[in-house]
Order: sequence, then C-alpha cells, then structure tokens
Amino acid sequence: MFQNVLKTTIRYLRRNISYVSVNLLGLILGILTSVIIFLFIQDELSYDSFFSEADKIYRLETENITQGEANRWAATQSAMYIYLRDRYPEIKSATRLYNWFLPIIVSYNNEIRFTENEFFFADSTFFDIFDFKLIEGNPEKALSRPENIVLTQSMARKYFGQEAALGKQLQTDFSDFTVAAVIEDIPKNTHFHFDMLASIESVKVLSPNIDEARNNGLYIYFLLENSGSVTSLVEKLNSEAPAIYGGTEDDIPDGVELKFICQNIKDIHLNGHGEKEIEPNGSKSLIYIFITVGLLVLIVAAINYMNMATAQSFNRAKEVGVRKIVGALRRSVFIQFMGESVVIIFLAVIFSVLLGLVLLPFINDFIDKDLVLNPFNNINLLKYLVVVIVIIGFLSGSYPSLFLSGFNSLVIVKSGGGTGNGISSAISFRKILIVFQFTMSVALIVGSQVISSQLEFIWSRDSGFNKRDVICIDLSNREVMVGTDMLEEELCKINNVISAGSAFEVPGQRVQVLACRIPYLENRGSEVLDDGNNIIGIRTAIADEGMFETMGYSMAAGRWFSKDYPSDNPGGFIMNETAVRDLGIENPVGREIIFPYADPPIEGKLIGVIKDYNYASVHSEVEPLMIMTGDFFRYLNIRIGPDNQHETINNIAMRWKELKPDIPFDYQFLEDIYDNLYRSESRMNTIIKGFTLLAILISVFGLFGLASYMSEKRTREIGIRKVFGASVKSVVALLNKDFILLVVLANIIAWIPASYFLIRWLGSFAYRIKLSPVIFIVTLIITIVISIITVSIRAFKSARINPATSLKHD
Repeated sequence: MFQNVLKTTIRYLRRNISYVSVNLLGLILGILTSVIIFLFIQDELSYDSFFSEADKIYRLETENITQGEANRWAATQSAMYIYLRDRYPEIKSATRLYNWFLPIIVSYNNEIRFTENEFFFADSTFFDIFDFKLIEGNPEKALSRPENIVLTQSMARKYFGQEAALGKQLQTDFSDFTVAAVIEDIPKNTHFHFDMLASIESVKVLSPNIDEARNNGLYIYFLLENSGSVTSLVEKLNSEAPAIYGGTEDDIPDGVELKFICQNIKDIHLNGHGEKEIEPNGSKSLIYIFITVGLLVLIVAAINYMNMATAQSFNRAKEVGVRKIVGALRRSVFIQFMGESVVIIFLAVIFSVLLGLVLLPFINDFIDKDLVLNPFNNINLLKYLVVVIVIIGFLSGSYPSLFLSGFNSLVIVKSGGGTGNGISSAISFRKILIVFQFTMSVALIVGSQVISSQLEFIWSRDSGFNKRDVICIDLSNREVMVGTDMLEEELCKINNVISAGSAFEVPGQRVQVLACRIPYLENRGSEVLDDGNNIIGIRTAIADEGMFETMGYSMAAGRWFSKDYPSDNPGGFIMNETAVRDLGIENPVGREIIFPYADPPIEGKLIGVIKDYNYASVHSEVEPLMIMTGDFFRYLNIRIGPDNQHETINNIAMRWKELKPDIPFDYQFLEDIYDNLYRSESRMNTIIKGFTLLAILISVFGLFGLASYMSEKRTREIGIRKVFGASVKSVVALLNKDFILLVVLANIIAWIPASYFLIRWLGSFAYRIKLSPVIFIVTLIITIVISIITVSIRAFKSARINPATSLKHD
C-alpha cells in the first residue's frame, strides 16, 4: 500500500509541478518561521539549565514591602553569605558573586592593554556550585588565593594567543593576578557572563567594606542538599528576618515587611526583574507574543495549503470516479489523498530545515542568539516537526479525502468532475478558511502598527533632556575618575565641542537608591520619615557643574551646581519635581538635607528643583530623584556640534591620547545608550513586521488560489455575461465583491482579540499611545487593497477570455 501511495504521489507531483511549487513555498515559509520561533522559545526556557545541579541552585533575594508596595532586590547583603553558610545545614555550599561596577584596565607585560567590563569576583566555593567546563587548571584551587584569576577561553586567546595561559601574569591598576584556570566561554543562555573572575579577597583593595553587612551589592548563590528543602528554608529566613537585619519585630515600622526570596537559577532569566539584576532579564510577554505569532503564521500557511489542496482535489474528481469504477475502495482513495498530503508536508519540512540552516547564522546575528537547527540532536524539535507533519498533513488531506472518496463514482464521471452541491460546499468551506486566514493576518497587521507607533512615540517623546550629539567617554581608570575638571577644560578647547560635564551615570542607566534625611519633614511629623531612623531611600545621581548645559536639563526652581558656590561641593542637592511632590516639600529651595551615606555625613541644602526627565525607560513612571555633586565620576560627557562629528571625535581622541596616554579612549553616543533600553521592543517590532509580511504573502497565495478556482468554475457564467454586453471592468468587480465581504468580515472578527492583547501590552508602559480606531481602519483599507489587487490579477485574465471559448468550458 505504501509503495503504491508513493508512486502515485510522485506521478501527481510531476504532473502538477507548478501548483505544488506555489503550494510548497507558502508552506515552507510558514514552517520555517514556526521552527525559528520554536528554537527561540526553547532557548529562552533553557537558561542556566546546563549546570548539573541546576534544580538545587538558588539565588538569595530580598524584598521590602512598604504600604503594600514591593521592592525586590536581586543583590543582597554580603554578610548573608556567612549567615547562610554557617547557620543552615540544608545548604551544601554557598558563594558570593560581585560584579565590580566600573571597567578595569588589564594588561599583559605592559604591552597588551584592554579595558574589561566583565570583571567579576567570587568566593573559592564558586566552582562547587557552578560547574563550568575547565580547559586548564583545577577548579578546587582556581580561586583559593587572593592573587588568582580565572579567564574564559576567548580572554586567554585575547591576551596570550595560542600559548598556554596557566601561570601567566596579568596586571591591573590595583593588583597583579596569576591565571589559575581557563574555562570554556560562558554560554549565552545564562543570566550572568564574565570574562575574568578573580578571588573576592582581592577586591578588598578596591572595597575594604566588602564583608560588612551594609554592603548590599553582592549576589549570593547557594546549593541545597535537597531541592525540596527550599520551602522550609524560606520560612526560616523570613521568621528570622528582623534578627538578620539586626533588630527585633518591634524595630520594624508599621506597614513595612521584610522578606527573603530563594529563586531557582533556572527561573531568574524570565522571572527575576529585581533591582540590581546582573543583566537584563528576558520577557515572558515576548515569549507569549512569539508563540502567538508562530502559531498564527503556521496556521495561515496550513490553511493556505488546505485551500489549494481542496481546489486541486476537485480537478481530480474524474480520476477518483474512474478509480472507484475499476474497483478502488473508499478506504484506498482516502489513504491515497492522505498519503499525498503527508508526503508534500514532509517535503515542506525538509526544505524548511535546509533553508533554515542557510539563514540561521544571519538570524542568530540579528537576535543575538546561538540557536542550532539540528533535529537529530534536539529531540523536542524532532517531535515538533513530526507533529507538524501529522497534524497539517491530516487536516489538509482530510477534507478532500473524506469528501471525494464518498462521491458516487458514476455521478462524478458523468458530471465531468464534480457535482453542483459538492462544488458549492467546497467553495463555502474555503471561504471560511479564507476568513480565518485573513483574521490572523489582520491581527498581525494591527499588532505591527501598534508596536511601531508605540516605539515611535517613545523615540519622539520629550524625555526632558537632549540626547542628541552627546558622546559619553567611559572613565575606566580611578585616576581619571577623581577630578575631571582639567579634562573637561582641555577638551572644550577643541573646535566644535560645545560643552562638557561629568556624571556617575547617564540617562538610560540604573540610578542607585541611597539614604537621606530632610529635617523639615521630621519637624512636620511626616509619615515619610517615620521609620525609626528618620531616613528615606531615594534614587541618587551624581553630576558636576557642566552636566546641566551638556544634557540640556531644565530647572523648575532654584539653580544648578556652580563653582561660584564652594558650598555646593559638598553640600548642594537638587531634586526632581516628582520627589518634591511625593515627599510634600513646601518651598523646597533652601530646605536642609543630610546625606548620612558619606563619612562624615554631609549636611547641605536643596539648591534647585529640576524638571522631571526620564532617566530610566518609559516602562515606568519617573521616580523621585536626588542629584548631588562630587569628585568621583564614571562618564565624561561632551556635547558636540551636529556638523563634522567624525572629525570632531577624532580630534577629541587625539587630545585624549596626549592627556591620558595609558587610558583607552572608549565612548558611546548617549542616544545609543538611551535607545538601548528599548532594544528588545525594537527587535520585536522588526521581527513581527517580518512575520506580518510573511503572513500577508501566504494569505495572498491562498486568496489567489481561491480566486483562480472560483474564476475557473464561473468561466461559462463570465462568457454569458460578456455575450450580453458585460465589460471586463464589471466582470472584475463581480469577482471582487465576494472577496471584499470576506476581508471585511475577517477584520471585524480580528479586532476584538487584537484590541484585548494590545491594550495589555501597552499597559506595560507608563507613557503610551492610545489604541486609536484609525489603526483598525487603516488595516481594513490595507487588506481590502491587497484583496482587490490579488483577485483582480486572476479575474482580469478570466474576463479577457473570448466568450466563444468560455462557453465551451466544461
């Protein structure tokens, strides 16, 4: 039976090569899209699962709930490492991971010198928990001494070429290190990446208080003896939270709750989203969107194939009749059609995989992934492809198989290939499929427009500062970070340099939360400061006098920092409008502020109120912000003129080399830093646009197929109409009328679910567009135009046939 099905299928493919080619093309594109999305989702769900004991590895996080508002922190107190290690027997091992917040200049033999941004520190127990693959060295001894350092394979080649790295010396501006181990490059599907990992003991030169309880910038991971014990561990930690924080239940203010969270390492990428995450997390909503888009495109492709397969099957009705007259059973006819369908789907899967192998390197570059398309090494992908073959093959072959195999053989032969009722039923069924197909295309078109409009709104929205024409130079050396006045003065002498200013962070980067006291609020008995210590936490930025002009900030009241006022540094503070409003500070300029984080504490005054600006992304509303000045900065920012920027930057680089020959000149445009906040949305927008065009193309194939089929079946009717004087234009309009109604119906059906999901997506932005009816009207017009063009191409051909020829059509 199988051999006979295969032979007839091959014969059928040879006879209908053009039809099969068009049919396969849409199917290949749809399957390829769904396969790429499948691999993407599989990769997103696989983060950190390659560690051998991933189910038992957890990260300790903290959560402060104040008046019902939760603030979650991925980093926690350094002292918790010892507390966990020594107090809880269910913990097998623990380690701290410290991401030094500044780039570090690393050199080899004082000749090879690079700025390294991924320089981490960890305890000697790090490799007890994270079993990265070692190429050189002993994991038990890799971080056992303060001067030891571990490199990734890429870093080892970068500094030592093909030479063995073990035992070689690297120099930094704070310590010398000996390479104690080399590991394989860290896979992309993990929530942290380092290029260099040194002993945490060595960082005490940079941060002497690393072990103190108040140092809360470390990440603590632990390995459980049994993963089932995590629930009881969390209960213990939360019951002892007041004591851990150095107090009692009575010391915690009303409305405040302190909690610990133990997050499994495999959940961090998609469920982390805490303050101070090491790297940006993934997005569950993006996964849901991709699943939806993948299914939509695959279903559209499958429906298109079913439409064309159904149309083609009626052209073979006479063949079926003859086969049944000579003794073929209904079962054999059914198997024949189903077999042909499955073989064609199988071919489509093979071609989609081959095409995917060609395109995957470009796709990986675009989405920054390391996806691998190999069904034989990916059992889940193989299962998915088998399911695609079976389901689409069955659905596309079932209708013609059941329908035609049930016809009376003599009726089929006498009617010349079908019955009136059969043809009418087939057309009705295909119309339903066309509506369903276009409904999905409409949903994708609407979604693509909304995402593009929201991103355009973000990019064009007044962010409260001027991000254009500003370059940010990374001050990667502590010597340069302390006192940038001389550099600013010298670089401002260069032609086309407008202004310069230094800051510890720039818009688009996380601003840390620090403590301050406002005696004015204490005197008012404000609940804001009713926490036992009269201290509030507020996001605090650090900037110098030149930042106001360089960034183009606007003042609502008071003034900016000025060298004409020596008390500004230290002692001058600026708050944004949101801080003044939320804290209820009346007549803010001149109010006393105490900054207890410094040693000794800084007592100063609020000298100005800056107009709100988006120092973070527009996913969240502008939070209260305090700005203070200092003598230690991360970035030197330079505003340059819009003309001859390349030449200006070259002049800055040359002058920099003269002033700081040992410090690399690394810079970025502020616009790129800030727009990076929306990189995932921008990438998603591009991908969905591509998928939308793909779905439209596949839908056009289906529409063209149905138009061809209906035109052919109405050939005699068209001939009669032309005999009675109908013009080509009227015939084309006649054939278009039914399809326009189908497209309008598809739009109406798609609007409700599309609106629901898009409103939810827009809800993730604090500042967003409104879902305008114009978007739906534009989509309706687009789809109607596509329908008219597609149908008219085929209808015009039928309308121009000589009536004498049309009337002879069987």
